[in-house]
Amino acid sequence: MQEFNVDLPNLKLTGGLAEAARPVGIVVFVHGMGEHIGRYTGLFDHLSSHGFHCLGTDHPGHGHSPGKRGHVKDYNIFMDELQGVIGYAQSHYPGLPLFLYGHSLGGNIVLNYLLRRPVTEIRAAIVSSPWLKLDTKVPPVKKFLSSVLARISPGLTVSNELDPRGISTIPEEVERYSKDPLVHDQISVGLFNSVTQAADYVLENGSKLKTPILLMHGTADPITSHLGSIQLEKSNEMLIDLKLFPGNHHEIHHDRSRDSLIHAVDTWLTSHLN
Repeated sequence: MQEFNVDLPNLKLTGGLAEAARPVGIVVFVHGMGEHIGRYTGLFDHLSSHGFHCLGTDHPGHGHSPGKRGHVKDYNIFMDELQGVIGYAQSHYPGLPLFLYGHSLGGNIVLNYLLRRPVTEIRAAIVSSPWLKLDTKVPPVKKFLSSVLARISPGLTVSNELDPRGISTIPEEVERYSKDPLVHDQISVGLFNSVTQAADYVLENGSKLKTPILLMHGTADPITSHLGSIQLEKSNEMLIDLKLFPGNHHEIHHDRSRDSLIHAVDTWLTSHLN
């Protein structure tokens, strides 16, 4: 994976890139909360060997990008970030079909981008384990305190209380995640509040999506609930193809159904090339 940069106003983001020898398309990746684009090396390697340029940036406050860990002051920064990566891809690889791939928080971002900044150049999208509904219901008192703190002190960061075992049913993958020095468990109350609102926006407006979407979720995901994905699919069955992976945790691409996920991704991308 090569390094590249995307410049936003007052912010320079670091990203990763894998180029295909004989390109047929581009896949722009959007990573999840607390992780970084380097955790997608396996998918980058596979897809680039099958003709797809792959690229994505570390969000502000994540990975090699600058910023307070776990804090993004305005959700629209995610929209600008994704638009910046798309612009980079279009300028460096003109004329190739463009796809989006978002995981977890990244799935939330991709879905919001397709709704808020609808553009014709996105051929299709892939979304895995999106943050639409959390598996553990947030108590009303916590929700209230979060909304109050988001107004008073939005940059206040706390632990996301994520149990690494929720990432995968494979112990080696859990250990790799836990020992990754670029992974962190911080999230600001402002960011939590804005992402929660963005999730609600997607579920309320799913019928307005106009881009074909491959939606994937593990049924044993203890972080984001697959019920949110089912709800989204029901709102737009013509364009959303939902695939559930029984027994898989949050990162299907690092779990026991990885090969099945890759096959589904390959089939989806190929079917939307022409």
